[in-house]
Formats: sequence, structure tokens, C-alpha cells
Amino acid sequence: MLSAGESAPASAPKPPVVTSAQSVHLQIDFTTPPKSFRLLSLGKEVWSDPAPSDEIEHDLTLAYPKEGVDLQFEVGWPENVRSSARVRLTDPQGVEHEKGVWGTGPTTEVLTFP
Repeated sequence: MLSAGESAPASAPKPPVVTSAQSVHLQIDFTTPPKSFRLLSLGKEVWSDPAPSDEIEHDLTLAYPKEGVDLQFEVGWPENVRSSARVRLTDPQGVEHEKGVWGTGPTTEVLTFP
């Protein structure tokens, strides 16, 4: 109980909201098949393929907050060959989002999906 003149202590900061893992579908079409492919979410590898073809797809389960998700793509394209990838992600609500990655040789890029 507080005595006269005392104020209540400030409330402790609220812990961050933990987003439960949800299912998404990812499709990637490469103009040039890379030598290797890795996908990271929150710094952790969630998918890799040591020798992907020109079209790959995979179902993933990962944290997908309402603000969206950042996915880091590491693509090992051949040197001296300008290449690209069309990335299509179907979010937990079934909405498809499309983005692209371009590069020459080893390429790392972060894409944000809403």
C-alpha cells in the first residue's frame, strides 16, 4: 500500500509479442540456375538447396507477424553472368506477393514481404 505522497512505480516494459509460426509457400524462378541457394529468416536457415534447378518451390513454417517478414536470400550465381530470380510468396492468408532478386556471382539480398 502506498503512503501519502508516494506514487506507484512505473510499470515494467511489456515483453515483445511472439508471433506463432505459420505456413507459407515460396516459389522461385531463376533466369540462370545458381550453384547454391540458402534462405534465412531471423538469422536462421529455413531452406537450402546445394544445386537448385531453374524453378524451385517449398512450403515453409516460420514466424509471420502482421507487419510482414524479412527473408534473406543467398544465391550463388555464376561469375560474370547477370542473373535474376522471381520470388513469389503465398502468405498465411493465401495472398501471393511477388518480388525479385538480381545479381552476378554470389548475391545476398533481403526481401520484405507484407
